[in-house]
Amino acid sequence: MKRLQYSFFIVGLTIWLVSCTDDFASINSNPQVMDIPKPEYLFARVTNSLQDGTSAWLYESFEQYFRWSQLMTTESYEPGSMDMNSRYNNLYGTILPYLYETRLQIEMLPENERGEYMKMWAATYVIQAYSVLRVTDAVGSMPYKEAILARTEEKYDPVYDTQKSIFDDLYDQLTEAIRILQDGSLPQSTYQPAADIFYNFNWTKWNRLANAVLLKLALRYEGQDQAKAIAIFRQVMTDAGGVMTDNSDGFIFINPDGQPFGAGDTDYRSRRYTSRHVVNFLKKTQDPRVHIYCDPNSLVDDFRDSLALYDIDLPDFIDVDDPLIQYQGGAVNWTDPDSYWIKATLDVSNSTKYALISGINRRFFSPRYSGGTGPFTDLLLSYAEVCFYIAEYIQKGYGSGFDTKGSAEDWYKKGVRASILKMSDIARDAVAYPPGYQAPNDEELNAIIDDYLEHPDVKFDGVNDFEKIMIQQFLNFYRSGPESFSFARRTGYPKYASTILKGDPLEGDIPRRLWTVEPMSLNRSKWEDAYREQGFTLRDNTPGVLSRERLWWDKNNPAYGQGQ
Repeated sequence: MKRLQYSFFIVGLTIWLVSCTDDFASINSNPQVMDIPKPEYLFARVTNSLQDGTSAWLYESFEQYFRWSQLMTTESYEPGSMDMNSRYNNLYGTILPYLYETRLQIEMLPENERGEYMKMWAATYVIQAYSVLRVTDAVGSMPYKEAILARTEEKYDPVYDTQKSIFDDLYDQLTEAIRILQDGSLPQSTYQPAADIFYNFNWTKWNRLANAVLLKLALRYEGQDQAKAIAIFRQVMTDAGGVMTDNSDGFIFINPDGQPFGAGDTDYRSRRYTSRHVVNFLKKTQDPRVHIYCDPNSLVDDFRDSLALYDIDLPDFIDVDDPLIQYQGGAVNWTDPDSYWIKATLDVSNSTKYALISGINRRFFSPRYSGGTGPFTDLLLSYAEVCFYIAEYIQKGYGSGFDTKGSAEDWYKKGVRASILKMSDIARDAVAYPPGYQAPNDEELNAIIDDYLEHPDVKFDGVNDFEKIMIQQFLNFYRSGPESFSFARRTGYPKYASTILKGDPLEGDIPRRLWTVEPMSLNRSKWEDAYREQGFTLRDNTPGVLSRERLWWDKNNPAYGQGQ
């Protein structure tokens, strides 16, 4: 890794040259004199950095994470060191520098002004915990406590903190942040709400987000320290600030002009397809998300007449009488004979060829695809995700002795409803519904969800309830590659032996971690020490090695497909 990633002197003067958003006037009142930026300008800059960029979406999520978790199927690409870990680079190059600079400017304010910025100060730690957790989730030990000291102390060889020590620090920071966010004695802020693109400095919502990150953190502790996970769950559910209450509380990045996929869009290098077992589940349960997650194949309009005219039969895996025949998922294992149809067409005549497998709904992910004009939405942490976590905790028996604000079934149903409603909102805004499909309004959609919750494979009825929570959590991560990858490692779902939503073993070795790039000689020895301490093979990032060597939080988790 280049020393620059650890050398945050770039935060010094150059950070002040950046105009944070169009909502703010120029920082410099005199072009010849450099002013110190207000903390809200810096805060706006870091929040604008949380959206995943092109590399994260294309090289990581679409080509790797969604395939490894079996939400999608695509051609297999070797995970290259230059193509992965963009979140790691963004953390050190942008997020941490701006967070630290925001705090520094707050701490430098006169004492009589500092108070109104203390809740913003606390919110920077919520952002930091969320961002650091996403990175260590994939790489394990990493520079953390000393990572920022190059700028202030010329510390160019930071220690690689262990994953457990990072988790412990994140827990302490979130707990302290929540205390400050709830402090009613602090003065009200007077800065512009537009500087906070997520919550407009609504501290109750920041408090709820902090609790949501704590729920995620507890699930990472669970495999190594179940008592700690249970204690954190109790802390969150009894916290005065509460947990998220509806979709408006979600940590959601909306960019009206967003196009994170670049010129190649979502099809860069290859087309992506929703996996067969996901599509089959959506269809058999009449899940309205099938119209959102998938593009229709070519089996529309008068295709049956063409098949009859030329006496052509569909492959065995397609039922010609299927009312949703236009949606067909792809085999996740490309050694499966049916994977032939992912790329091949059914040739009825020289002029009539039918593509049978449904690609992902490109405009749902990329609203600017093919001339679209909708806003881009990045679900960083959704209300539905929180609901499913709480349902999971309660179903595991972790909710004894305190008020969980409802049963596992209650939270499960809230999660299902919230997920379908939010995905529908995103599709509606992106104008992503397929041609000819009349999208239901909210009243109609809620009625559909009521029926959906009564389907035997969805209904919380004492039969496979835990797996049903896992399946709905899995389906909700359709827009979150990093979380789908963590979910697959943490839970072992989708389960290969399932009778509800059955996964399939993928061909080849499927990694369970990423890597940290070898730094320059100045800090190479500490990088090597961290690798050895974790039991990792130095300088070998091949899938075989990455599939065998697990991170601290992942060591006791089930194998892929072996969920309980």
